[in-house]
Amino acid sequence: MAHVTPNSSSPVRLEGSPLSILLVDDDRPFVEMLAKEFTQVLGHHATVATSGEEMKKLLQQEAGRFHVVLLDYDMPETDGLEVLRWMRQHQISTPVVMLTGAGTEDVAVEAMKLGAYDYVRKEQLDLSHLDVLVRATHERHQFRIAKELEEERRRETGLTMETTERMREVVSAIAQTLKSAFEAISAAMGRGERYAVAKLNGVEREAVQGVLGELQRHVTLLESGLGGVLKLYNLMYAHHAGREEIQQIKQDFLDKAATLKREEGEAT
Repeated sequence: MAHVTPNSSSPVRLEGSPLSILLVDDDRPFVEMLAKEFTQVLGHHATVATSGEEMKKLLQQEAGRFHVVLLDYDMPETDGLEVLRWMRQHQISTPVVMLTGAGTEDVAVEAMKLGAYDYVRKEQLDLSHLDVLVRATHERHQFRIAKELEEERRRETGLTMETTERMREVVSAIAQTLKSAFEAISAAMGRGERYAVAKLNGVEREAVQGVLGELQRHVTLLESGLGGVLKLYNLMYAHHAGREEIQQIKQDFLDKAATLKREEGEAT
């Protein structure tokens, strides 16, 4: 049976928050003794599993509970490498340190390929070294998570910028098309009004002019609203939209709407 030896007569507890460690070994006396050392001497929280299947159940139920797994390779039914393959398949990223025996260097290499952070030989276990190892493994895992999050943020920023640029192009194209349409409508109504003046008489001419005038006011309002939306979008796109500028765009549109409403009242 493997045993744990201290680095000195009394292992020094390292600074830092206690970690939650899952210890997995089919040698119950050994793993319970190791858990006792981790808990009472080093101040960590230790949970014991005596088989790969028991470990799987614990990770399925509460994977986020454990900071590090100390996993024995040589176990019946489900060995450590099989457990690592299962963790990869189920996308469980809890960092693992593999416990190996003498003459199992190939196993250690395979374990690292499957995602283990480190390995240690059972016959060379040293309590102080284990404390350093699990803390270093946890820190490496935290660094990896932070790096992955930063890379994801960069990818999202790139996608956001690309999407925003495409939206700007689409909005600009739509705005230009609508602007041309409004200009064409205004020109057509101008021609219609001239025709009404030239061809119609009396009440009919006044009625047609009234309808055309109302349409012109609505077109003007639509043009003003479109212009306001474009100004607002350009401000947001430039990432420096201020409250006063946004309020001014709103006020300009309301003023234009009020003017057209007043003209409509005067026309009637």
